[in-house]
Amino acid sequence: MYRSTSVFGVLVMVLGLGAAACGNSSSGTPATDANIVFLDAPIPDAPTPDAYICNMTDCGNNQCVDLNTDPLHCGSCDKACTMGQECVSQECVCPEVSAPGSPSILFSQFFMQMGATGALGVFGAGSTTDGVVVAYDPSTQQTGVDASLGGLSVPAVLYGYNVDIGSQQFQMAFAATAGTINFDYACADGVSATVTDATFSQVGDITNPQIVADGCSFNVASMTIAIGSNCSASMDAGVTGDAGVSDAAAP
Repeated sequence: MYRSTSVFGVLVMVLGLGAAACGNSSSGTPATDANIVFLDAPIPDAPTPDAYICNMTDCGNNQCVDLNTDPLHCGSCDKACTMGQECVSQECVCPEVSAPGSPSILFSQFFMQMGATGALGVFGAGSTTDGVVVAYDPSTQQTGVDASLGGLSVPAVLYGYNVDIGSQQFQMAFAATAGTINFDYACADGVSATVTDATFSQVGDITNPQIVADGCSFNVASMTIAIGSNCSASMDAGVTGDAGVSDAAAP
């Protein structure tokens, strides 16, 4: 029986043994009543916490890490993998990027990218959610002809691997540093193009693409990208300016 939840109740049974032994000489009735007394006792001091114990690898400053999987300590303490790489069996490895041949865009957005229009499309790519950005100038971009992809000049194609929808951050970003792109249409609010024989090299940030030395890369044989409005009809009619350069108006 506890007197409260914050203290220990010490139950003392006082049986009046002296009275029981002597009895009541006048009545002949033994003293059998028991007195129950609660005595509050303070909570004992908590035990001293165990000393710091690391069952994996101690990299100092109480950093207990698994050298098999920690990308900041991959194989040894303070051996960090390149941004976005994963640590597998103490080796830094690049993720397996599988760009679909014709991504089905779930979400799109247009913004300024590299001094031109940037069209972002987010899509499902197997087990990850990826994104692609096509950067182009809708007022000068020719259609129906192959343009070289050089990574940091317009037209450009950027690829974001494994996007976190909540933070809108990619695990790893890439830029097409080789290959060609052929535009079907290129307007201020819509673009369609096919990327062929492209090599995508890792960049530090999809919004400020600078090539990462010794970074990851992947190849794409062909990928057709359509983001935003279909403005092919207006371009076929010869509309220029923000609608892009039509086939008839192209030099």
